[in-house]
Amino acid sequence: MTKYQVRFFSGDYSPRQRAANNAKAICYIEGHYNWWNDESTNRVLCKVASNASMKSKNWGRYFTRLVAAEFSIPNGSVEVGGRGDANLKHTTMPALLLEPWFISNKEGSLWAKSPEKQEILAKIIVQTIHDEFPNGGLVALSIGHKGKTSKPNDRGARAYGAQNLYESDLVEPLLKKVEALLLAEEKPKIKQGTEEVGNKEFFIAMPGQEERWGDDSGQFLVYSKTNQGLIIPARAFLAWLLQITPAEAPINWDNATKILRINGKVIKSATKPNASVGATALAREVAEAAGFAVDSVINGVVTLKIT
Repeated sequence: MTKYQVRFFSGDYSPRQRAANNAKAICYIEGHYNWWNDESTNRVLCKVASNASMKSKNWGRYFTRLVAAEFSIPNGSVEVGGRGDANLKHTTMPALLLEPWFISNKEGSLWAKSPEKQEILAKIIVQTIHDEFPNGGLVALSIGHKGKTSKPNDRGARAYGAQNLYESDLVEPLLKKVEALLLAEEKPKIKQGTEEVGNKEFFIAMPGQEERWGDDSGQFLVYSKTNQGLIIPARAFLAWLLQITPAEAPINWDNATKILRINGKVIKSATKPNASVGATALAREVAEAAGFAVDSVINGVVTLKIT
């Protein structure tokens, strides 16, 4: 059996979500394209349900950041609830409604119709699945608008400059490419926002990954390698630690007691995760608990010794 299995779900939105739940899918992706009456508008957006988990929100932010960087369009980031909420709110697994760009925009419409651009976008989607769900399992895919029992002729918005080409017509080949890539069992090589260091992949933290620690600056936190060390802002390092696999460093956050444990050790600096927490002290304690050698921590920047 392959690491990832793929199944397309159809029907009205609530039944297809419940079917994915019953199938025990590890994640759920519904594909759409956006549309607006201003043809100049183009940006990437991802929607999550009003009851979405932090995992869904961070996964969505990861997706929008990669698309914005790859296609040089504004990052609309993640929208919680609102229109599209009913498409996701019945799922019990992390779930995203993807709107990579606007097909009411001339360039966006051309991208959506281009097999080459579809392939790039599919690789981005698959990379996020590999990174967020590394243990594999069933991936649930849903073609927005298509296959609804109540509205069998619904195809979504019409693409710019097309007489008979609609949203679902463009989403379907994209998700078929996602399926093929997942079944091929090879992680796509999309390097935006990541850098290999040894056998670990360090991610640039995104707005929102820090929010559980009270940092609402909304800025990307960036790092770079320097000499034999890895330089990263303290909160970016913490955000990365919260993504690594349990086999590398078991992490437990008890929301009731507000206690963070890494490798069974209580992280005293994190007992009050709000804006007043010292990022420098927090990062040093987390780094040492996770088994990293800390070279220095100066002005909120952590230098790790990488061997």
